[in-house]
Amino acid sequence: MKTQSKILGLYTFLVVLMFAFTACDTGPKESKEVAEDQNDEKFDTHSKEKDAQLMVDLVAAQYREIRLSKYAQMKSSNADVKGMADMMVTDHTAMLGSLQSLATQKSISVPNEDSTMVNNKIDNWKDDKPMEFDKEWTNEMVSMHKDDVDKMQNAVNDNDCDADIKNLLNSSLPTVRTHLDKLNQMDEMMDKMK
Repeated sequence: MKTQSKILGLYTFLVVLMFAFTACDTGPKESKEVAEDQNDEKFDTHSKEKDAQLMVDLVAAQYREIRLSKYAQMKSSNADVKGMADMMVTDHTAMLGSLQSLATQKSISVPNEDSTMVNNKIDNWKDDKPMEFDKEWTNEMVSMHKDDVDKMQNAVNDNDCDADIKNLLNSSLPTVRTHLDKLNQMDEMMDKMK
């Protein structure tokens, strides 16, 4: 009887332990997280890890901006928003290709898809009225482009940043700044239309 009780207790413990481990499982990792983990294993110097993280962040930003701009092409009825979204899809697709090529050259792992955050953002926008969507999309793009410009400019000014990465960012910064300027103008026009 005692043996059965011990076996039952052990079995109960194992079942509880199994549920505890499966409850902690959050599912598959995001592409960005996988790339970060791979880079952590590859690079052992601070400057290389920093370069790798920058590339991961910038590639992830390109995926976000492309996907959200493609959604704006479909959702918006505003010609300015659609035109800006077209420009951003073209420019960020080109930038994504350049970043991926350089990452391959430098053996840096980068994300290969956008994140669930993008899907959540799109889900949040699905029921928005056209003008409301246009304003929210423009605000989101302004915020993302400010972050992009800051990251890129900081890297260009960083003496420890890889020279090839700096060159790519220097050549890309004018395009991202142009996007930001146009987005800010669109945002101001939308504010006046209220």
